[in-house]
Amino acid sequence: MKIILAPDSFKDCLRASEVASALREGILLRCPTCDVVELPMADGGEGTVEAYLRLGGARKLTLPTVGPTGRELTADLAVLQDGTCVLEMASAAGLELLSPQERNPMLTSTYGVGILLKQCIEKGYRRFIIGIGGSATVDCGIGMLQGLGYQFFQADGSLIPDGAGGGALSQVASVRDDAVVADWRDVQIISACDVTTPLPQSAVVYGPQKGATPEMVRNLTDGLLHFASLFHDDGMTPGDGAAGGIAFAIRRVLGGESRSGAELLLDQANFEKLCMDADAVITGEGRTDFQSAQGKCCGCIAKRAAALGIPVILASGALVPEELPLDSHSPFTAMFSISTGPSDLATALANTKANLQRFGWNIASLITNRGGL
Repeated sequence: MKIILAPDSFKDCLRASEVASALREGILLRCPTCDVVELPMADGGEGTVEAYLRLGGARKLTLPTVGPTGRELTADLAVLQDGTCVLEMASAAGLELLSPQERNPMLTSTYGVGILLKQCIEKGYRRFIIGIGGSATVDCGIGMLQGLGYQFFQADGSLIPDGAGGGALSQVASVRDDAVVADWRDVQIISACDVTTPLPQSAVVYGPQKGATPEMVRNLTDGLLHFASLFHDDGMTPGDGAAGGIAFAIRRVLGGESRSGAELLLDQANFEKLCMDADAVITGEGRTDFQSAQGKCCGCIAKRAAALGIPVILASGALVPEELPLDSHSPFTAMFSISTGPSDLATALANTKANLQRFGWNIASLITNRGGL
């Protein structure tokens, strides 16, 4: 029996690799001879670099940078065999780097992302995949651009300081690029994400979880639209609003493109070959709603596996039943909550590993007893 484990992370609980490990333990308790293949997934957020490194053939590169509030730190990147650098925006501008009290998108910046890119370009790298999930910022990528050498000025000619944050967007009157890192025009950048939100909705949809008050949301929205207008754009291209608008800067200013983070990783893993002779694919996520089958990580996995005729089982920390109508066209063969009964969130999070192990045991029992799903 061969089972592919391709879970996403369970946010605020377990990384994808830990989810896969727990499922594996449960499966092997029930079926010690089972061929279990672990493929921890990511859609561009935390765990993206780790996922690429686990595929093999990539090497880790660690560089100094700064976080969303300017604190010095180091970030890990993955360098693929073809020379592509994979980095996580979250490693330099991520929400997980801040305490709840520090969350303020008027002040937080993507400057550290630009510092990472500049160092890589100076080292000779020319192709990048930037996972842009898990951001703490709504600065439209102005900080990243500053890190690359762009300079932004107010109407009176004064220079906007590096790392000024989303609150500075409405103050920008002009931009200069003569100090940008050399050879940047030869660079190819792909932003890896699963968000199709346009720029004007970025602060409205994602600002509150990053610490924005209603007044901040209004100010940030005005700033995003103003910044886009400086580049003669309305920011309405789907996905421009991802990660506080950094996707807009990558597309419009740096000439990059946006692609599904999950699809990129599945391609790199040669997913179809990996699934040869597989009896089932198990994927998983912390919360399942209507978005899960519409471009989110687990949905991408399910559609690919279903196209191969392989059963796809979803293990979820929480199913939202009113958003999951019974649908014969669902890419998932079955969707299960791993919970063993009603509980508060803290208890559910504490029991996640044990519940995943139990789930793995149960699925292995089902497949073993029936000779396949």
